[in-house]
Amino acid sequence: MIKKCEICKKEFQSYKGTAKTCSPICKKQKKIEYDRGHYQKNKDDIQEQHKIYYKKHKKAHSMRRRKYYLTNRIRLLEWHKKYRQEPRNKLKDKNRNIVRYSIHKKEWQDRDKKYRFGEIITPSVIKAEKKLSFIKKMYAKRNYDTKSIAKKIGVTQNTIFAVLRKNNIPIKPKAFHNQKLLPCSNGLLVRSNGERIIVEYLIAKRINFEYELPIKYGHKTYHPDFYIAEKDLYVEFAGLFNVAWYKEQLEKKKRAYKELNMNAIFITKPEQICEVII
Repeated sequence: MIKKCEICKKEFQSYKGTAKTCSPICKKQKKIEYDRGHYQKNKDDIQEQHKIYYKKHKKAHSMRRRKYYLTNRIRLLEWHKKYRQEPRNKLKDKNRNIVRYSIHKKEWQDRDKKYRFGEIITPSVIKAEKKLSFIKKMYAKRNYDTKSIAKKIGVTQNTIFAVLRKNNIPIKPKAFHNQKLLPCSNGLLVRSNGERIIVEYLIAKRINFEYELPIKYGHKTYHPDFYIAEKDLYVEFAGLFNVAWYKEQLEKKKRAYKELNMNAIFITKPEQICEVII
């Protein structure tokens, strides 16, 4: 590459694109002149130069981003061709996505159900089965449930359910710690303050009742809060009716009770028990 020296104005051949002087003497001279202030630029020129650099940098950045998104899109299309066997354009329809999601969700729900009932064997189930004697001992105790046992062994709660059902061990209806329960005047332990008020009212009125009588519905077992035998009435106290997940549970219970033809009433406040009994 032939260039012109900035000091002696002679032409010279350079192998670097940044070379501006022909020899080390000229380079030293240029440094002296630079220190004296011969090569200082105006502020306007510097600002213009900065703008040019900024534009170049922005362009390069956008190109990099475009390249990244293009490569990701190609990978995504390849994945869809391999596993979904559907073109990407058809996936834009929202209804199709919702249907596909619901199908996959049902498949996973069925798989989880089979897993919980010990029909599917996995490495975690084999690991838990090795400690079957320990699980039996802990599960026989009152204070231990499937969740606490799963933590000790280092597996999930569903694996414990799978092991218990596989070995024909009867599953407890509900396992709660005594610390969370509230005692009533007749010695009954209740789960909330609202339930305690209802129990005290029923005791005062001398009405016979059963607390959390188990009712089977398919694979599940529901526990209505109170069963009054005189009127053949099930009373369910729904204290957390404003919470979203609790609402879903209540709706499931209502459907189950309707299918079983049960005379059930749902209460949101403990004072409403007076209207139910009258």
